[in-house]
Amino acid sequence: MLSQSVYTLINQQNGNLSFKLFEFDNASYFDHMQRNNYFTLIIITSGEGTAKVDFCDYTFKENTMFAFYPYQPFMLVSKGPLVGISIQFHHDFFCIYRHHKEIANNGLLFNNVYEQPFIYLDDQSRQTILNIVKQIADELKAEEFRKDEVLVSYLKILIVMATRIKIDQQSLQKIDDNNGKQIFLIQDLKNAIEENFREKHSAGEYA
Repeated sequence: MLSQSVYTLINQQNGNLSFKLFEFDNASYFDHMQRNNYFTLIIITSGEGTAKVDFCDYTFKENTMFAFYPYQPFMLVSKGPLVGISIQFHHDFFCIYRHHKEIANNGLLFNNVYEQPFIYLDDQSRQTILNIVKQIADELKAEEFRKDEVLVSYLKILIVMATRIKIDQQSLQKIDDNNGKQIFLIQDLKNAIEENFREKHSAGEYA
């Protein structure tokens, strides 16, 4: 994990938050409705509960990564201790839609009104994501020239990796859905044959 809990980058022109990375070890940060004016990424490393997003409830567990767009209402209701890392960044610092061609994203990760706003991380993807987060934290700690440019680069990589995971999981979900539909159709046909076998003796009757 990170050696320090909070890293912040402030816009020197207006004093507003540009970028923030912090660890949390309890649910108090997100246990009330959030409507932030910045993008929010939340990586749950330990804990479980229910995420209330827009008008839907989703159960979550450890190794879940959430992605929320500005002003999207959400809150996390945990069943116990909740541990993780959050990254928040303002539209002016990094615009998802301005960079969508570069990161092949087009809002897929954050444009989730009709989809679940999170991805699951297996051991390999969790390590990859956390390594990028550590690099971001190291850059925030350093007093180096044009750190904002480096942070944008790391953020692009993070979003690309998360988007790839989401695309893979969406593809698997579609396969599961199609398989499920086929199973239901087969079961319906089987039930129809069994129920009407005495009256209809040809399988072609059910096509």
